[in-house]
Amino acid sequence: MYIFDSEGSPGYEVGKVNLTGNSDVAMGFTLSAMYRGDRLGLGFMYRHTVNNQFKDGTADFSIFNNLTVPNVAAVAQNVLKDQKASTEIDFPNIVVAGVYYKVTEKFGLEFDYLWFGWSVFDKINLDFEDDALDLSIDENYKDSWQIRIGAHYDISEQLTLRAGYIFDRTPQPIESVSPLLPDNDRNDFSLGLGYNFGKYQLDLSYMFVDAGERSTIENGVGKNPEGFNGTYTSRANLSQSVLESNFNSCGGNDETGLEICVGSWHHRRPLGLRGEKSLSAVAQYLEKPACSEQICGRGQ
Repeated sequence: MYIFDSEGSPGYEVGKVNLTGNSDVAMGFTLSAMYRGDRLGLGFMYRHTVNNQFKDGTADFSIFNNLTVPNVAAVAQNVLKDQKASTEIDFPNIVVAGVYYKVTEKFGLEFDYLWFGWSVFDKINLDFEDDALDLSIDENYKDSWQIRIGAHYDISEQLTLRAGYIFDRTPQPIESVSPLLPDNDRNDFSLGLGYNFGKYQLDLSYMFVDAGERSTIENGVGKNPEGFNGTYTSRANLSQSVLESNFNSCGGNDETGLEICVGSWHHRRPLGLRGEKSLSAVAQYLEKPACSEQICGRGQ
């Protein structure tokens, strides 16, 4: 937390605040369509924007013990008191189109295009009980897009190898890059394998996420309005395992025509997640990069 801020400077750092809370139930909807042929698969999905509201969360303030400016600690302790806080965040609508083609009996390729309506994320408003502490953080995100390419090769009826690539265009303008949300264009590379043994399917996968470096300084001028200027580097190593048990069975009633089906069970366990940020794209792409959420029914 900073006090005595001025234009172009965040002020004097006197402590930190920990914000915790739970969002209210938020409603949205998804529309999708799918076509499956012997070799060709097509998929389309639209997911509507969702507004998450966090009401009456907790703001816990901690004042640093090593403040050197006289009387600043006393001022900070008088102003920065634990209290309730609220905010809300709009998540973007998403449009996805995917095409899969089975080149041979053992080899298949897929291409997906995703569009994100990130322009709804224009600012973060923090509403404290003490109105003097209310804060509005400009984000001004732009709509963005992403492309995904995936491939699989069946070595045998049991073993399948997979590989994929994602280019993720950042929606964040340079002015919004800060320690809070440092983002950049990302190049993601993934490898995986699947092994089928009877009623069970084991999938292992790994992804390297490279967001490279991004500086908020252009021609010697810092672009961040709060003065958080510098160079940000972000990379991540992500891995995942999926164990699935298939026990699909259906039973019909000749008189009523009613058919009852039992589905499948699966368990996901990350093998290790380390890096500077997690990615929403990992969940649906790492499992089977050559099969999109539209064609295989996975969500984001």
